[in-house]
Amino acid sequence: MRWTTTPSNIAPKKQSSIQNLKTKYPIKQSKTISHTNNMKTPKIHQKQVNRNFQEIQKTSILDALKKISTTLWKLILIIISLLAYGQASAACNLSFSTTAGGQVTQSGSEYKYTFSTTDYANCDPGGKTDGTGASLGIYVDAIGNQNSAGNKTFPSSSAHGTNNVFIMSIGGSTGPTNIDAFYYTPPNGYSGPDSFTFYDFNGSPYTVNVTVVAPVPGAPTGVTATPGSGQASVAFTAPASDGGSAILDYTVTSNPGSFTTTGAGSPLTVTGLTNGTPYSFTVTARNANGSGAASTASSAVTPKATQTITFNPPGAQTFGTTPTLTATASSGLTPTFTSSTTGVCTITSGGALTFVTAGSCTINADQAGNATYSAAATVPQTFTVNAIAPGAPTAAIGTPGDTQVSVAFTAPASNGGSAILDYTVTASPGGATATGAASPLNVTGLLNGTAYTFTVTARNSAGSGSASTASTAVTPRAAQTITFNSPGAQTFGTTPTLTATASSTLPVTFTSTTTGVCTVTSGGALTFVVAGSCTINADQAGNAAFSAAATVPQTFTVNAIVPGAPTAAVATAGAGQASVAFTAPAFNGGSAILDYTVTASPGGATATGAASPLNVTGLLNGTAYTFTVTARNSAGSGSASTASTAVTPKATQTITFNSPGGQAFGTTPTLSATASSGLIPTFTSTTTGVCTITSGGALTFVTTGTCTINADQAGNGTYLAATTVGRTFAVNATVPGAPTGAVGTAGGGQVSVAFTAPAYNGGSAITGYTVTASPGGASVSGATSPLVVTGLTNGTPYTFTVTATNLAGTGAASTASTAVTPKATQTITFNSPGGQAFGTTPTLSATASSGLIPTFTSTTTGVCTIISGGALTFVTTGTCTINADQAGDGTYGVATTISRTFAVNPAVPGAPTGTVGTAGSGQVSVGFTAPAFNGGSTITGYTVTASPGGATVSGAASPLVVTGLTNGTAYTFTVTATNLAGTSAASTASAAVTPRLLTVSNPVSGMTGAATATLSGVARPAR
Repeated sequence: MRWTTTPSNIAPKKQSSIQNLKTKYPIKQSKTISHTNNMKTPKIHQKQVNRNFQEIQKTSILDALKKISTTLWKLILIIISLLAYGQASAACNLSFSTTAGGQVTQSGSEYKYTFSTTDYANCDPGGKTDGTGASLGIYVDAIGNQNSAGNKTFPSSSAHGTNNVFIMSIGGSTGPTNIDAFYYTPPNGYSGPDSFTFYDFNGSPYTVNVTVVAPVPGAPTGVTATPGSGQASVAFTAPASDGGSAILDYTVTSNPGSFTTTGAGSPLTVTGLTNGTPYSFTVTARNANGSGAASTASSAVTPKATQTITFNPPGAQTFGTTPTLTATASSGLTPTFTSSTTGVCTITSGGALTFVTAGSCTINADQAGNATYSAAATVPQTFTVNAIAPGAPTAAIGTPGDTQVSVAFTAPASNGGSAILDYTVTASPGGATATGAASPLNVTGLLNGTAYTFTVTARNSAGSGSASTASTAVTPRAAQTITFNSPGAQTFGTTPTLTATASSTLPVTFTSTTTGVCTVTSGGALTFVVAGSCTINADQAGNAAFSAAATVPQTFTVNAIVPGAPTAAVATAGAGQASVAFTAPAFNGGSAILDYTVTASPGGATATGAASPLNVTGLLNGTAYTFTVTARNSAGSGSASTASTAVTPKATQTITFNSPGGQAFGTTPTLSATASSGLIPTFTSTTTGVCTITSGGALTFVTTGTCTINADQAGNGTYLAATTVGRTFAVNATVPGAPTGAVGTAGGGQVSVAFTAPAYNGGSAITGYTVTASPGGASVSGATSPLVVTGLTNGTPYTFTVTATNLAGTGAASTASTAVTPKATQTITFNSPGGQAFGTTPTLSATASSGLIPTFTSTTTGVCTIISGGALTFVTTGTCTINADQAGDGTYGVATTISRTFAVNPAVPGAPTGTVGTAGSGQVSVGFTAPAFNGGSTITGYTVTASPGGATVSGAASPLVVTGLTNGTAYTFTVTATNLAGTSAASTASAAVTPRLLTVSNPVSGMTGAATATLSGVARPAR
């Protein structure tokens, strides 16, 4: 259905404007131009007409008439446009049906009609311009409110609704412009015709007719199917929209088969399906207005036949056994098993049980189905797993005591399915026992000196298990004690020996638990490592009669003593002072050394500090001194070291060494420095990769960069060595030397100039070279030799110089090269000769653009040779490459070589020669000579042909035997040779030969009866 829009009248303002123009400028015309009320009035620019009229009054009558005439023609054109525009406007018809599709979309209960290009063309409103005369085409609502760009604006109510119609406009550069869409909401519960009106800016009404279609529900969603036997249960979600009316019921339809079922809600079961066939399902919803669209189809499901499992109770089971359960399915398929009590029992899918503990075990039997059968319902069976007595404990080990043994053991691997209640250890001999909850257990009442073994049993709720393997025999022994008196405080550096006794009279051994302070031998000899607290243990390990004694420790103080004397005192003289180095004493008295004191002799000046070296000040320059050193710890100061060798303090000196500033690479400056002592400084370089220097100061630069020179003065009997003074300066590059060996090689209008880099690069890498031609001064620059100078005049001799450039600039030019003369270029035209046949002797040709004659050479002389004039000779078949060259003359340079490569193909060989037949009985052996010419390809075989009859034989070499001939018939023979190229011409026929059988019927000595013999040979020619 369409939505129709018709303007009710023409805007009054536009009618008035047209009438005014007619009154002011009457027009004589043969027919009246009119318009009807169903036309939209175009825009007429009245102000412009008025301005024209005023200009007429101010000018001459003739000019006025001309302008009036022009204006009248414009009016005629405008009226004609009115007619055309009115005809187009008459086509403005809009309709809207509340059915989504095309220009109509739906959002909830609201429907949107979007304007098309045709709608814009036929329904363009007018009445307001943008200042240039162009229509803005703005619509207004029923009370004249202009809608804003891009917003839904309320314009009116429909005939059957209230506040249910909106417009949306398109925004423009000057504000809102043309309408974009209508939004319409049908009145609640209403269906049938409806309408609403909107207006253009002149107030012209446009009525829109709407047909409201009674809504049906939306499509259900989330459709899923669950197959059964010959049926499927289909679940779904109600549609988002019920179409404004309560949903009465739902219908599920299958595909294939179109089996249906109807009901009030989800799920619904579709029956009558075929097992093994896949089905998908759609769902529709129905309200009072009808059924809605179908849902998206569900995923396909396949109904299957049902099956049941028979799984009999296995009855009570015994822990430790491994029974296998069985079950059957009505489908004939094999059930599988799982345990739901894995803390008590586990089972394989095939039914093999494993019991974890005693208790209640539940096993499930399942059958998952296949393409024909659905999964069977799970069948569980629950039964009791009864405990058994536990296994035997293991690893029983006895540890003897005084009339007792402590027995340790490991719990059994199997507890019989029930927690172990206790363990019993039994001694043998005697049967003494001990019972307890865990290892170890102590068996008492044993006889010292008697060897015992022990077994262990475990007990659970089912009773006691078997005994363990007996332990290794152990013997209880009498106890003993140690008497170990405290040794009291000891002095570091001493080596006392400790003593202790055992009540058993067995010898006691000693160990130290404070080896960082003291160590001890087993016999008691002490060694002190440092002062501190020393702890010594006394032990007695026992024997066959006595157990090991309890350890007795004693702790005592090790007191420090003064340290030993330092050694290796060495003095280094300074100005009024000396630095004394020394080695710490080997013996620190058992306490860390606190400090050292150095004493000078003579004078007794001292210096104290924590470590070597120490500096003794206040000495007299020129006086010889020796030095001793003492060490002090918490016990006091030790003895003095041996005196050092005498040293004499001396006066200091300083060096004045001014910076030489930047230097130029390639120069050899000499540096100078002075010492405040008047002694002569010496020089060294710390950057020998950049610069070297003699001790007297003569510099040599290795490369550019940063150079550092040190000035030193070693001192003498009066002065100490001076502090080194270093100076760092830049070694700057200079321009490079001139290149050498410039040689020019002439080309066409150019010369390639080769040269050798200069021996001296100025201390900086050469960045480029420039070649300059003389005369003319043409030049070229580049990074390396050779460089090509172009733009030269052919026939003019040129010499060339070369300069080198580095970061410091450009060096001097090289010696000029010997003069060379550029020549015109020439090119060679040398067409490919194509494949050639072996055995031929073609002559090749080529031309040069200079008119000079090219020459030829072969680069594949193993296949082909050629004379300079082009005559080819083929040595063998293969690939032949020929070069064409032209060496040039006084006017032309050497042409670029042109190469042509082609195949030399084999030819058929020549005919064999010397064919000779040797007759036999019914055959002839034919000999022949190979042809002199093999066609450039190895002969692969020969064929002999007999005449008459045409009998043939083929083979690789002479002779060949032709069989099947007739004795008594004369034959001639020809031979052909074959290679890769084919078969040769036949040889000259052989002389005729006749196969025959000769019989001699004469008696033969030693034989009975007639003898026969067969002879073969060449028939003698008839005479």
